[in-house]
Amino acid sequence: MTHVFVHYTFKCKEDRDAFYAELTEQKLDEKCRADRGCIQYRYYYPIGEDKVIFLHEKWEDRECLAEHAAQPHMTELRALKEKYGAESDIVKQDAAE
Repeated sequence: MTHVFVHYTFKCKEDRDAFYAELTEQKLDEKCRADRGCIQYRYYYPIGEDKVIFLHEKWEDRECLAEHAAQPHMTELRALKEKYGAESDIVKQDAAE
């Protein structure tokens, strides 16, 4: 199993909220959850951090994660990140479960 932890940082709370609203309106989160091998794909708002969103993903393996990264909806997500000036830090971890 592969875990992916994404820390998105925005310039302001309004950009963060607009990013998330558009992401869900376009159903990008649902499209990601439908990708082969997706076990979990969840966004979180951390308490006290108005400019941040966390994303925790679980994938069956790195092959499924690579297929996910190549999907057309990921191009849409990258465009959305650019539109709202999101900076992201990504950590990938393989775990035996």
